[in-house]
Amino acid sequence: MLLKALFVAGTASASCLHGLYSRSETVEISEFGYEHDNGPLVWAGLKEENEACSTGSNQSPINIDSQIKQATSKPILNIPQQAVEFENLGSTVEIVVNGTTTFDNKQFQLAQFHIHTPSEHRINREYSPLEVHMVHKGVTDPTQIVVLALLFELSTTPSDPIIAGITPHLPAISSPGTKTAIEHGLDFSSVTNHIANASILQYTGSLTTPPCSEGVTFLLVEQPLAINVPDFNAIKKVVKFNSRVTQNVLGEENIIVVAALSMQGNASAARTESVVEVEAAETTGKPLPGQTVTVTEISGAPVATPVVAVVQRRGVDVESDEGETEVELEGEQGEAEVELKHEDGKLGLGVELEGKDGNETEVNAALVRRGIELESDEKETEVELEGEQGEAEVELEHKDGKLGLEVELEGKDGNETEINAALVRRGIELESDEKETELELEGEQGEAEVELEHKDGKLGLGVELEGKDGNETELELAVRRAPAPVATPVSGLVQRRVPRNAL
Repeated sequence: MLLKALFVAGTASASCLHGLYSRSETVEISEFGYEHDNGPLVWAGLKEENEACSTGSNQSPINIDSQIKQATSKPILNIPQQAVEFENLGSTVEIVVNGTTTFDNKQFQLAQFHIHTPSEHRINREYSPLEVHMVHKGVTDPTQIVVLALLFELSTTPSDPIIAGITPHLPAISSPGTKTAIEHGLDFSSVTNHIANASILQYTGSLTTPPCSEGVTFLLVEQPLAINVPDFNAIKKVVKFNSRVTQNVLGEENIIVVAALSMQGNASAARTESVVEVEAAETTGKPLPGQTVTVTEISGAPVATPVVAVVQRRGVDVESDEGETEVELEGEQGEAEVELKHEDGKLGLGVELEGKDGNETEVNAALVRRGIELESDEKETEVELEGEQGEAEVELEHKDGKLGLEVELEGKDGNETEINAALVRRGIELESDEKETELELEGEQGEAEVELEHKDGKLGLGVELEGKDGNETELELAVRRAPAPVATPVSGLVQRRVPRNAL
């Protein structure tokens, strides 16, 4: 699995492994980045092989503290004088160079070094202005990856020769996808001598860019090299910001998983500080004003739903008839029941969560429906209901690579309830005629089908989800209504794909 992930990364994207297993004649521009739509928080959703970015427990970079030990041996570099190639990959600038490093009686082939600003690693929480990664693969076992990391500090003295040798050539690669040759090569003698006399720290982590594959040996040189202010500013102007945030302590839960668990807003603190309010809600059986229930994933691998009781989905039991649809979920941390009911002229939505820690949450909303409005265009389908007891809005939206399902209920007593579900998908298909609108989706974690139907005096809403882990969920809602069926003015077929600048 590691070999497959490394091979894909080395051949298909401008990652840390760029050029390690093969090299193109043209410069490959990185498909990932460091912005809101392609940065570290979404790397895992950009390609299937990036899963470790959000689930791995030994991710890099880390904060280097007393737990990180000295290297088992000193790496010995042998880099002959040679012409090198200087490239702008969009995510970094890279110097293509050949050499050999001996470490632990094994030989590793140097393929390239690239630059991060600011540094990705920190020592006792202190960062450096710049970090260089010298990327190697094993000579006898190419799946063994060693990254030699050099830190740089601002100085009034001249920059180290490997920095001073590249800065004059930065104007030639100012745009992503460009390259230039440095015919006279670079002087590595200062780096070689520095490594021989410095303290080297060692740990096993991961690539700091997609696919974030683990099992990578990091050798971090504790003492920094020099870079002067003009050289630093020249590099920073081209490279810009390209540093992954400090990851979890080695062996602990991935920081993205931790963030998901606390997504409801400082979950652990909220549980402590609002215990009185929660108990009051349980006693009255009513939701707190403004309470929100959020489902962060609606297919594929279960994701925790951090609302008082946290539920991860294992099995799903769905029952439905003309008057009621009920979904029961059982997970490692508790149980959940979602009920949609239409009876005696009312539409009811109930959500009950029970955690194994004893916490319970219940949200109920009932509407006597007078009118119904159905709107749809290429990106959004919306159902609005108004009744004597309040209002409801059901919205299906596909925008910016996501399908969103949102239910908002507002009672005249001031209580509000909101349920959200978002699915990042690769392809989407939208079909519609006068009586039916159907969305079919295929994503990395599974498939989904959402259907809006108005037929025989009923409005129907159906959601079917099938995850690649084998879990299936089906939710159906049928409502008898007095007004004549409302047409859904959507025509044709819409295909949308996630942009490939993801990685």
